[in-house]
Amino acid sequence: MLIKKADDHSALLTALENAAAGTGPEARRAAEELRIRKAGLKGEAESAYLIDFEFAASRNWAVLHDLRLEYAGRVAQIDHLLINRWLDFYVLESKHFHAGLKITDDGEFLRWNAFRKTYEGMPSPLEQNDRHIAVLRDVVATLDLPVRLGVRITPAFSSLVLVAPNARIDRPRRFDSARVIKADQLRKRIWKDIDEENPLLSLVKAAKLVSSETMEQLGRQLAALHRPLIAPGSGPAPAH
Repeated sequence: MLIKKADDHSALLTALENAAAGTGPEARRAAEELRIRKAGLKGEAESAYLIDFEFAASRNWAVLHDLRLEYAGRVAQIDHLLINRWLDFYVLESKHFHAGLKITDDGEFLRWNAFRKTYEGMPSPLEQNDRHIAVLRDVVATLDLPVRLGVRITPAFSSLVLVAPNARIDRPRRFDSARVIKADQLRKRIWKDIDEENPLLSLVKAAKLVSSETMEQLGRQLAALHRPLIAPGSGPAPAH
């Protein structure tokens, strides 16, 4: 079920466009941020379509897009979040690449710059997603989690990075890049995770299965904690 759609970012894009129309270093920085944000939003929208196609109509999955959480001075900007009735949390980071992605044996991420005809370094989306999960884990611990036999059920967290189906990925031989997948392979990857679970873990998960209503309630608790990113000059984020 779809709990939260992506926010409308038009006000932020308009503010950046206005700033980029000027001159000087501030305008150049605004223009660069505008380019990055437009590319990112495009990638997130493409991934959201594929995620919704597979999961949004299911009573066994809760889907949240564009979830921004603040906790203890830290921020998690989660592109997409999937929660199932076993309380498995799949935290999905979308990345849009114009011409492809290369991952080195040391786990460094490089993107191709078609203008400069070279690869450029970029922050690791896997490390970025791990930080998001650290914040999400702390936030979830404050929620009204279901109880089984007097014990609160402990959620499990998984990280995946989604790239466009037509993107090229140059994978390393030594570094494990299995968590970087094409967005149209998400359903297959999740079911592969489930199919490959050992029997003992499957028994444990069967014991913690919750109702669709409980799963939905948990998703809505998280959606209520969303703190949207506000365009410059438009004031503080509204209280929820």
